[in-house]
Amino acid sequence: MLLGLREYCKKAALIICINDYPDKQNRLQGTLNDGRDMQNVLREIYGFKEIRFLENEEATICNILMQIQSLSRYDMSCIFYSGHGSRIFFSGSEGTKYAECLVAYDHAPGHILYDFDLKVRLASLKKVYAIFDCCHAAGLTRKLKSGARVKAIASPAARFSQQQYTEKSKIVELAACDSTESALETLIGNEVRGLYTYHLCRSLEEKNDRSLEELEQELQRRIEEQTPKINPKMGRIFK
Repeated sequence: MLLGLREYCKKAALIICINDYPDKQNRLQGTLNDGRDMQNVLREIYGFKEIRFLENEEATICNILMQIQSLSRYDMSCIFYSGHGSRIFFSGSEGTKYAECLVAYDHAPGHILYDFDLKVRLASLKKVYAIFDCCHAAGLTRKLKSGARVKAIASPAARFSQQQYTEKSKIVELAACDSTESALETLIGNEVRGLYTYHLCRSLEEKNDRSLEELEQELQRRIEEQTPKINPKMGRIFK
């Protein structure tokens, strides 16, 4: 679903949300609400008029990579992902290692969107804010616990955090939680939403010119169940 993409726009956003994974036990409930909340913030507060959506079966690996690449013409991009993330473990002569990945709609053995593939595409953009509301763990299920659903998989942005950032870094990542934590979605009002996305949107609505360092501190104050991370923390959000 494409909303009014025009060549002359200097900033654009890609919103990726997956509730209805093919395997019913892996399905989520709040990602589409997350995407619409983020759309409203980007459009109404930060003036993003050009917003693309990939929802459910549209969010294949091919579509995600193609849509990210197509943002290279813009001066500023925002990529928002709400869904599952995972780690793939490998054993070799140097021991066990892992690669992180987004779990696209068509995720399957041998057909995986690894973090290094994503990083190559993000590096081709002029300036990008990459927001990940997902988490790492061993499986692809969320379990109902004390009224909240656990995304038992962690942020694919965690590996990006290991690189050295500079003031001129083109990629600013906002991750729902630390690499060892789980992210939550829970019932807020009458609808299920990602805890991270909900508080991110409320924080930006309350003060739209926060520095990145201030925004991280505010999110960590609001969310006790997980530790939101921003890298690098230089400058202001969407500036």
